[in-house]
Amino acid sequence: MGKATSKLSNEDASYLEGSTHFNRKELQQWYKGFMSECPTGGISRTQFSDMFKQFFPFGDSNAYADHAFNMFDADKNGVVDFREFMRAISITSKGSLDEKTAWAFKLYDLDGDGFITHEELLRVVTAIYKCVGSTAKHASDEDTPEKRVEKLLGRLDKSECGRVSLNDFVAGSQTDATAVQALAMFNTLV
Repeated sequence: MGKATSKLSNEDASYLEGSTHFNRKELQQWYKGFMSECPTGGISRTQFSDMFKQFFPFGDSNAYADHAFNMFDADKNGVVDFREFMRAISITSKGSLDEKTAWAFKLYDLDGDGFITHEELLRVVTAIYKCVGSTAKHASDEDTPEKRVEKLLGRLDKSECGRVSLNDFVAGSQTDATAVQALAMFNTLV
């Protein structure tokens, strides 16, 4: 994918048709837009952060963009290529509730150990609050990241062990849809 072309290769199209919720025509349209914005065939961390700044101009989106970039950059090579981009966009925009919940869990599980700790949740929630800036109004019991995290942990950490497993997160997300609210930010980008 190193050279700029306006046509998605048959290999990439077939792969993405099988691994995303997009059809070939949609993929071709996405590819044209992607290559127009990213003629090198990839998005760097800086470009990704700049994209977030455009969509969230009233806040500081750097920390959240960094967390999201880590999710999009599946092979951890420092560049989000078209395949990685489309797999992530597919889940966040067209995925099932289970797919979205699993993706959100990974977003919060910063160290990838299979559990979300208080510290990890606080880092991501703080990044979200900074991203939306003063444009978002929160209920008094959620007007700070710390209050929001305590409220979320109260709903998600039923065993009160200080960490949330994927199963706990899935169960909690069924009763509190805001646990996966981070995904709504990606829908504004799509």
